[in-house]
This record gives sequence, C-alpha cells and structure tokens, in this order.
Amino acid sequence: MRTARRLILFALGAAGIAALTLVQRGAAGLPRGLPAAGSTPVAPELDGAVAWLNTDHPIRLSELRGRVVILDFWTYGCINCIHVLPVLRELEATRQGQPLEVIGVHSAKFDNEKAPERVRAAVERYGLTHPVAVDSAMAIWDRYGVQAWPTLVVIDPEGRIASTLSGEVTFKPLDELVGKLMAEARGRGKLASGPALARHRPAVDSGELADPGKVISAPDGRLFVADSRHHRVLITTAGGRILDQIGSGQQGHRDGSFETARLDDPQGMALTGHTLYLADARGYVVLQADLSRRQISTIAGTGELGSRPLGAPVKATAFALRSPWDVALQGSRLFVAMAGSHQIGVIDLTRGTLAAAAGDGREDLRDGAADEASFAQPSGLSLSADGKTLFVADSESSGVRALDLTTRQTRTLLGTGLFAWGDGEGALRPKLLQHPLAVAASAGGLWVADSYNGKIKRFTPDERKLRTVVAMAAGKPLSDPGGLWVEPDGALLITDTGNHRLLRLPPGASAPLVVPIGHRPEPAQVADTPSDASSRLAVTSTQLAPQTLSVGEQRLPLALVAPADYAFSDGAPWSIELGASGGNVKLGNAQLNGEATAGGRIEFETSADVREGQGEISAAVHANLCEALKHAACYPVRAHFTIPVEGSASGANAQAALVLALPAPLSAGSAHSRPTEP
Repeated sequence: MRTARRLILFALGAAGIAALTLVQRGAAGLPRGLPAAGSTPVAPELDGAVAWLNTDHPIRLSELRGRVVILDFWTYGCINCIHVLPVLRELEATRQGQPLEVIGVHSAKFDNEKAPERVRAAVERYGLTHPVAVDSAMAIWDRYGVQAWPTLVVIDPEGRIASTLSGEVTFKPLDELVGKLMAEARGRGKLASGPALARHRPAVDSGELADPGKVISAPDGRLFVADSRHHRVLITTAGGRILDQIGSGQQGHRDGSFETARLDDPQGMALTGHTLYLADARGYVVLQADLSRRQISTIAGTGELGSRPLGAPVKATAFALRSPWDVALQGSRLFVAMAGSHQIGVIDLTRGTLAAAAGDGREDLRDGAADEASFAQPSGLSLSADGKTLFVADSESSGVRALDLTTRQTRTLLGTGLFAWGDGEGALRPKLLQHPLAVAASAGGLWVADSYNGKIKRFTPDERKLRTVVAMAAGKPLSDPGGLWVEPDGALLITDTGNHRLLRLPPGASAPLVVPIGHRPEPAQVADTPSDASSRLAVTSTQLAPQTLSVGEQRLPLALVAPADYAFSDGAPWSIELGASGGNVKLGNAQLNGEATAGGRIEFETSADVREGQGEISAAVHANLCEALKHAACYPVRAHFTIPVEGSASGANAQAALVLALPAPLSAGSAHSRPTEP
C-alpha cells in the first residue's frame, strides 16, 4: 500500500500537466491519519526527518502559530517539483516580512535522493533559502497522506490544514489563498506580526564551475561548457583556458550581447559554424548565440513556463515551453528534449516553427509510433553517426530510448518503467540504471551517464550488454554526471555535475583526467605538462579560396598536405571532422580517420549533395607531422579550415581535390608542443 500511495502524478492525461487537487476544510477525502478539530484536520508535527537543512534546529509547527505555513513535498529529480520552486520563491518575495513560512519536505523517489548531502546539494543548486526537512524514510509524507510529487499542504495560522494542492501550482491562486487565510486570522486576532524563521542564504564556493550541465566541443578543439548554476556558458580551449563567456551570469531571460544577456540554468548545446544553439532549462527557452557578433536571441519559447504539450507546428517564439533540457542538430532541424512535457520537440530553423517530434505528453515508458509513444522526463539527446537515430536519456524511467527519424518509431534500449531502477551491468535486464541524464553515440556503442549511480556506462547494441567504465576520477567518486560528448579522436568529455568539474577520458584510458577550467595566461607562457596534452596544441584557422560546385550529388575529393620539410609518418593516426553551414551542402560522411602512409600527402573523399545558394564547409584536422629528413622529432598538429561554397547550375563538378595545407608545427621546446613518438 505504501508504494501505491507514492505513485508519481507528474502527468494527468494527454496534457502531461498535473491539475490542482484542492482538499478544502471539511471536504471528503482528507489525508489519512490526521487528528481532527471539529471538521478541520489539525496539521501533525514534522517528526521523522533524518536531517534538517537551512535551519539550526528541527522545526515544530507549534512554534509557527499565527502564521500561514506551506509544506512543499518534493523530490529533486522531479521536473514538476522544480517548476513549483520559482512560484514559492515569488510568493516568499511578495510576502516578505509577513507571517508566512515555507518549509520544504524532501521525500525522495530514487535511492540517490535520500542522502542528506545529496539533498543539500540540490537545495544549493536551486537557491532555496527556507528550511528543508529530509524525509528520506517518508515519515512526514505518510503522516500527511501525500500521494503525489509535487504536493503543497497549506496550514492556516491556527495550525489546521486549509488546502492540499497536488501538482504544479501558479502564483496568483496560491497568493490569493495565503492572503485570504491571513485576513481571516487577522479578523479573529490570531495573526502574528511577521515570520518566525530566519532565511538561510548558503555561500557555496565551487570554483569556476558550479553544477555544470552539458558540454560539447567544436571542430577546432574549443569546449563549450554549460556552467549551469552560474547561469552562463563558458568557451574554453581544449585544455580548459577560458576564452569567452556567453551570458552575464545574472539569472533570468534576456536577449542581447554576451555581456548583458541573462540565462537561467543553461543545459544542452549544438554547434554549427559560428552558431551555437542552447537549451535554457529554467528560462524555458531555446536560444541562438551568434559567436561572431557575440549576440544571443530567442528562437523558441516565451520565457514563461508553458502549460500545454507540443503538437502540430506553431510559431516557435509564441509557444511557452516546459524545461527544454538538451538539443541535437540535424541539418535545419533542431531536436529538443522537453523534460517538462515528456516529449521530443523539433524546431524547423528555416521556417521558425516548433512541433512535437515524438511523445504524447504523458509521463510513461511506451514505445511505438512517435505520436503515440510516451517518454519520462527526457534529459539527454545524441544523434547516431548517420543521423538516422536519435538516442534519448529518459531519466524518470531510468532508461535509454531510440527514435528512428526515418520510420518515426520509438524503441527502448534500457529501462522498464517509472519505478524500475537499479545499478547493474552485463546482459540486458531490468533495473540497470538510475535516472540517466545524458547519452553520447560513438562508433563502438553508446555512452550513458548513469547519473544517480555516479557512473559512466557503455552500452554495446550488438552484444546487448552494459558495462561500467568510469566511477572515479582523481580519487573522487563521480557525482550526478549530467553531460557527455565524444570528441573526434574518441575522447569522452564528462560533466561531473555534483563535483563541479569537467573530465576527459582519452581513448583507451582507464581513468579520466580533470580538465582545469579557469583564466590562465596564453599558452606560450604556460609550461608544458604531460597531463594536459590538448593544451599543448596550437590550433590554426585558415579560410580557403571560395569554391563553386555544380548542383546535385557528387564526389568531394580532399587532400591533406604536409608543409615543406615535414611528412606524415607511416602508421601515424589522423582524423578530420567536416561540417557544413548555410543549408546548401549536405555531406555524406562528416567524420573521417585513418593511418597515414609515409609521404607528404593524404588523399580521401566524401560525397556532397549541393543545392543552389551560398554556404560554408568546415574541416577540423588532427594529424601528426615529422621532420622529413631524419624524423628527429614529430609533432601533433591541429588545424581548422573554412571553405566558402556556392552551389550553381553552371558550376564545375568537384573533381579536383580541395587541398587542406597544414601549417608547420611549432619548434621543439616551445610551450605549445614538444616532440612525440610517431
């Protein structure tokens, strides 16, 4: 019966929005086990908490007589619970100095959410200043007969339950209820003059990063890190040196320059050319950052929390969103993980429209046709290499889902339901994950951030097995890892969210390295260290001469050419990541790699579907060059090329190779690079 009473009621019907349920004084169906005074239940004391946060003592309701008290029953992994927190924050600000007390009662769903230190981290992450009872044994939950997350219990100044509201609330009716209860108590001479509890404002020194959410890398090696609790995105070198900041760091929603714009809990990102797309989770918008002009603009959402699920295409900037958590870019389509409406949305960047790509808005784990399937707080997205499959970290079902973008069918790779979680590996079976927040597709399988187990796991579809790869880094267990990204050379970037750090797992390594994020001198002034190979590599950027290509499908030959006095060493690895922006070129294979043969030229090709218009092809190259005569020293080189491309009916077919001429490496002994074995 206890489990049955704890059913999550995050969603109600196809709308996916929990409706308000009012339990008025004297009404039937009052919470079980409450002592009554006349026809009105008296609120029981808050006994049974395993810990109290934001207060120096356990709170008793008897010390709060004369004040309206709101108990907020929540759990920090519940997106609907998170939606209630800004409402309570607005109420506390509006009623500041008045006889109102808000007390959080954290009654955990997942095992990970029961530990007081985890709850404390969540309290700090969401900026709560009121007391919070850690109700991990569900003692207070059961005493009040609560049946859903979130639930507010409103207690009048005389200590009686006035209303129980299950589901998401809005400010106006809640504020009106509080005002009414205060007025009634004032008329009876029972209202106190002000609040009784002091507000707690935690000062957390987390370093340069605070609860980083997602991370991606650019073809030229730059990193984009969502510094979520600082409400900004950091742009860094591959080694973590800060180059720029997107957003002022002030919480809110405001378009504008990088210095003046405001973000609120930025999360997932996607990059094409000089444009960064960003899911701003608690700003309830999807943003576009122009990296050249250093301007941010809203491309979806209104800045207000929505109350409807996605459906048929609508104007993207006119529709209120529900916690967009991640994005994935496929051509002119930007897929959005809508954690708050349990759907996958899609923005048509050409038309400026927004529609449901998959999910009916109900919180559930159900496969089938895209418009009939159900998701449960999708929080991470990753496209397969061929762009045909969208993988989804379905956090509340502790699962991983796959959406076939060709057939529009969904299937479950991992997970069996909203209450089936665990920590396992090996052959596929139920209860292997606990609230995963990120996935990352790679050639050998799927990386999964098993967030509430504090692990990174590897899923191999062919073997249908799951194994743990990372659980520790630099002597510390991972804590709620929330972001994953595979770099061109196969390295895995990990945001270790609860530990406020960024990690990199090199290919074949047994443990990740910490990427030190911070403002540091230019690389030429920094001594070389073996532990940060990526920061040793200078990245050059070159724009090549414009090319005019014939409209239609064609071969696109390319050549990688060593500079004078240097050559490729036989067997040395190279890789190239191609990109296209502008919409007039679609590349067949965007990621190429191999081993060089001795000489000064490497030839390869991809295919291109060219349309009329202007655009740009980009190429990020990783290679190793050696001195041509004696191979006395070899050097890793990174280079980034851009090629303006025009599609024309009278253009030449791409038969001559586009030549990518690598720059000469820096001399041995410089701070940028040092000799390496081929």
